[in-house]
This record gives sequence, C-alpha cells and structure tokens, in this order.
Amino acid sequence: MKTMTRLLPVAFLALAAAAAHAEVDTTHHKAVYNEINDNLESFTKVTGQVQGESGPIALTAWLESGVARKIVAKPGSTGNGVDEYYLEGAKPLFVFGMRKNDETGEQIEERIYFVGGEIAKWLSTDKSFVPQSEDYIGFTEQLNANVSTFLAAVGPLPPPQIVAGTFLGIEQGDYAHWRMRTSAGEDVSFFLLKTNDALDLVFADPKQYEGRKCSVAVKTSVEELESAGGRVEIDQIVDVTWQ
Repeated sequence: MKTMTRLLPVAFLALAAAAAHAEVDTTHHKAVYNEINDNLESFTKVTGQVQGESGPIALTAWLESGVARKIVAKPGSTGNGVDEYYLEGAKPLFVFGMRKNDETGEQIEERIYFVGGEIAKWLSTDKSFVPQSEDYIGFTEQLNANVSTFLAAVGPLPPPQIVAGTFLGIEQGDYAHWRMRTSAGEDVSFFLLKTNDALDLVFADPKQYEGRKCSVAVKTSVEELESAGGRVEIDQIVDVTWQ
C-alpha cells in the first residue's frame, strides 16, 4: 500500500509540471472542497489504519450520514508527508498532498483534480521534471486504489440500529442522555450529542413526551469526549419516531 507522497518518483513528479497547464474548470472541485471543510464539525470523525510499504498509515475520515467525504492519510514515523482526499460518490474528486524533498528539505505541494474518475489537472510546486503522458493512467489507478483501501478501513458506517420502547426522559450530566425502556423491558441510555428537528422538540420540553412509545435510530461511533479523556466509542440517538 502506497500513499501519494511516497509514490512520487521522477516520472510522476514530472507529470505535475505539464498538467498544471491543462484547461480544466475546477469551480465544482473548489465548491465541494469548501462545503466539506465548512461542515466538518457536523460530520462523524473516525480513524483507521492500513499497512504501507514503509509501515502503518494513519487514517482520519469524516463521514456524512455514514458516507466518507474526506480522508487524511499520514504515514508513520518512517513516512514523509500527508495526503488529503476529498471524495464524491466514494471516488476521489480532489487530492491535496504535502511532502518534503528528501535531498533539499523543500516542501512540495500537489493539487490533483479528477474529472470522470481520471486525473484531469495536476498542479505542483515542483517544476523540475519532464513528464510522460502514460503516467496519467498509472497514477489515476493508484489514487483510486488508495481510496478503495481507505474506505474499507474507515467506513462507510453500518446503518443505525432501530430500538423501540417507551421514552423515560433526558438525563443531564456532562452530556445529555436519552433514557428509555425497550419493548423487551430493558432500561437503556443513549448519548444525545447532535439533534435534528424531531429531537429538538423533545430536548426543549422532555416531560411532555415521557411515557410515550417511540422508535429511535441509534448509531455507534467514535467521538471526542473531553470528560471521558479523549476518543471513546459510544451509542447515540440520531432520530426518533413517535407511535
């Protein structure tokens, strides 16, 4: 498994210089890039790891409704650089890479734009090589393969679990918890971190809903909880339907 920053031999670096002059409309790419980064806080953040040629590659991904929108890949201590993958339809749309030249220490940045599943434009701060056109195919295949491997390691998340029962109330502590008694008679509690319109109504006046039967969607995710000392796996409510 290779990351982009470890894959760039002379031929691929050369490709960047020529592709920089390609006439490609990147308006859509920039809009998606901004939309993803502007909404990262509302996405689910997950981590994973894959094995690279020089050791493990740490992955951080942001998922919207279980679908990965952005993946950051960073090699371990023996690696060099970091790559950001911005996805559309589980495929790379834009890839941003940073690395240091092993000989000069110069930081090199790569911006790669995909159209129709293939590299259409590549901007690089390294202009020192003459490209070979056949390299477009090889590197397109490599980046698409990277995304497939990364997605298998970080998502998509399984669909929410549906739990039916009776609402008992909202318990307030360091975090809000949704309390209910399941149809099987078990008392359970789920985190209430993010709300939608249906959950906002309950949160505003939980007492008027106590004792009512409902079905809730519950997802398992890894979240950063300061009171718990870092990232922990939790079950949280994401939606409710009243009977």
